Amino acid sequence: MINQETIRYLINFVANATTSAGTILSADRWIGYTDDPEQMKRYLLVILPSGFFDINKYGTEEYFPTFPLKKWHEIPILYGQGDEKAEYADTFPSDGKSGPIIIHADLIASAYFLISRYEEIFKRKVRDEFGRFPGKESVPFKGNFIHRPIIDEYGRELRHLLRKAGLALRKEDELSHAFNRIYLAHNIISPFCMTPWAERTMHWKLRAVWLLRRFAFKLKIRFNTSEINQTKFLDWDKSVERSYPEGIVRSLFFMLTPGHRNDGKRVYHLTSFTIHLLRRAMSRYGVMPALSCNRECNREPEESILKARRMLHQQFGHWVSAAGFANLCAREPEDFIATFNAGIRHDFSMGYFDVPGFRLGTARPVQFINPSFGKLTELVMHPLTIVDTSLSDKEGMRMTYEEALGYAQGLVKKTAEVHGELTLMWNSDLLNKENHEYHSKLYRDLLRLIIDLEHKKNDTYQVTHQP
Repeated sequence: MINQETIRYLINFVANATTSAGTILSADRWIGYTDDPEQMKRYLLVILPSGFFDINKYGTEEYFPTFPLKKWHEIPILYGQGDEKAEYADTFPSDGKSGPIIIHADLIASAYFLISRYEEIFKRKVRDEFGRFPGKESVPFKGNFIHRPIIDEYGRELRHLLRKAGLALRKEDELSHAFNRIYLAHNIISPFCMTPWAERTMHWKLRAVWLLRRFAFKLKIRFNTSEINQTKFLDWDKSVERSYPEGIVRSLFFMLTPGHRNDGKRVYHLTSFTIHLLRRAMSRYGVMPALSCNRECNREPEESILKARRMLHQQFGHWVSAAGFANLCAREPEDFIATFNAGIRHDFSMGYFDVPGFRLGTARPVQFINPSFGKLTELVMHPLTIVDTSLSDKEGMRMTYEEALGYAQGLVKKTAEVHGELTLMWNSDLLNKENHEYHSKLYRDLLRLIIDLEHKKNDTYQVTHQP
């Protein structure tokens, strides 16, 4: 059912190994995925297949994970044999004999299940009114590991076993930064961090000044441009960027293009005066524009995504390569084929609308695997660590500020533990304290935590690596 290219990619992705010299290790040379005794001799580690990928078993109810889930090295697994009491599900070579370490937990099938969204093609009828798969119906939520990047935890244990087998790999504490990359993403539902009435007033004030610009001097009209600099959350983002080396922190603006099905949203026009000023702010702060796919894109992805991308090209002068579905309406896994065909190469939709956490089981970007065919693509999926509305909305977790802060801080720290990619997705209008009771404060508190984690990591690194 699955080709060898995909298997090799999964082995390398799960292992995520780097040599002590700092070069990326081709883990598929040392880790095998086979039950053939002759092939096993070629590897240091062997992961035994559970039969999940067999043509007559793939997609059947018999091979869907069952609860309670088994564990390998205290980490939940979906397939294969788990640990027995205090004994790990690993077989080591007998004393004096050569041979691989055999892992009886099927880590490859478990990773594939999560990364490919296999569960969602198995449960086609489990959707909400917008066609979204609810996180509360997912295996990660029901298995109580939605808050853990378990694929990255598999990799940590695999690297430990590879070191035991004699490979010189970089140690986990030799990384000098808390995160591999940080994306501070904002859905620009409202062009500025304003109330709807203040934004509307600003628009008409700008329009009046533009119409009277020829007579502005004679009429002694003065307009303080500082009034329009209401993207104050970009100053918060910039404080994080200053605490990290160049290139690690990026701010993204997801622009929702006009459409006939954007009911329930205040959609701006891309040619409005406030958008012109927003573009200036984006240029000043180095913000990267991205496409927020509207409801037309959700329902008719083959035709509408490219159309929306062209509209952004007309406005910003270059083709955006990053996109995300508005309201996290990533309906079917196969819809990402249309996303890729429209020229998008980076997707930021992989978070549940009702539960924050690690939807793909990882805190690292991963290439999209089409679960219908088991085929690897070049579209990169960026996990959304925290989405604001999933914490507070009635269809989400309905958390208080204290509950949301504690849970969100736990996700940020888990991402730092595995040196993953942290992505925070916040709607621009919710960053105004007049629009929501706690999201502005919560966002700033999380940014402070991100800065503190980097400072602590730097201090630890300098102490342990003193000459």
